[in-house]
Amino acid sequence: MLKNEKSLDEELREAVRKMAHSLEEILQKVNDANLKLDHLIETYHVGRQIPPVNAYDPFNGYYQQ
Repeated sequence: MLKNEKSLDEELREAVRKMAHSLEEILQKVNDANLKLDHLIETYHVGRQIPPVNAYDPFNGYYQQ
């Protein structure tokens, strides 16, 4: 037996609501991870500057300054 149109609409709305809630949770976790990453970069970047590396250019056979 087919469900009536109103119950299908309610099921779709509920599914969309659940997906939106899941996306909000994912966004919050991504934002938290970005904050932690920013903190790590700020904390461990100080005094750990890597000197520039002379890159080899295969087209002219020389290292670039």
